[in-house]
Amino acid sequence: MLLLLALAEGGLRLAALARGPLTFDVGPSTAAYLTGFTDSEERPPTTSRWARNRALVELPLSARGERATLRLRFGRFVDHAIDVQV
Repeated sequence: MLLLLALAEGGLRLAALARGPLTFDVGPSTAAYLTGFTDSEERPPTTSRWARNRALVELPLSARGERATLRLRFGRFVDHAIDVQV
């Protein structure tokens, strides 16, 4: 029984290492994680939201390890700069 539990735990740890990337789409089902954004706009194949003066994305996740990569895709239609804090 203990051997089975140890094998199961080891399998779960290995599976956690093999995770693929996380994609967060700003569609209608993600409103709970967003503050300061407009409603989502569906324009297949993409979904978008406009950020107001101050917008925040709060995701319930954590990352461990030596390296993590965050990629943002955005469009700007005004000339002034924007600050992004991670």
